[in-house]
Amino acid sequence: MDLKILLKIYKLKKGDIDLIVGGPPCQAFSTVGKRLIDDPRGQLFQEYYRVLEELNPKVFLFENVKGLLSMQKGELLKTILSLFESLGYKVKYEVLNSADYGVPQIRERVIIIGTKLHQDFEYPNKTHRNSDDNNIFKQDLKPYLTLSEAINDLPFIKSNEESFEYSSKYNNEFQKLMRIKAPKKLMDHNAPKK
Repeated sequence: MDLKILLKIYKLKKGDIDLIVGGPPCQAFSTVGKRLIDDPRGQLFQEYYRVLEELNPKVFLFENVKGLLSMQKGELLKTILSLFESLGYKVKYEVLNSADYGVPQIRERVIIIGTKLHQDFEYPNKTHRNSDDNNIFKQDLKPYLTLSEAINDLPFIKSNEESFEYSSKYNNEFQKLMRIKAPKKLMDHNAPKK
């Protein structure tokens, strides 16, 4: 959709949007698979740039795979950062692992933040750590949440079955958090036919 039409529909002017979050498809940058430099998806960061240029949000968050760091020996990342800075954004990037923040999945992503606000952005402090990490400065962090810990309140179901009831009361803080404002009935817990 043309962004000018979008602004008109929602009665917004350039600069009215506070935050844009997104990232182009990651297949071209992923370390899994082929990483073809001429993959057209690898150029979609330019569309993200265009959106920033046309909407001029106060802050943006750009997310992509860790492989972005090594594409073209780091030159692609420099190009992307330079483009964002050319729009007047103060830009920072960091590799964050979702497991460090209580998500039951090890998933590293490059998170680029750009801001036009008059204050520095700080990435959030980690809340969790790998239980194998014996660093004394990390002992106050919770251990990584395992998938089992995240879903052990779900009943076991066989092929072609479904369940609408939890098998137990929540067993930990993560499960308690996931049930806040959730329907009382368990949703989408089903197994396909073999």
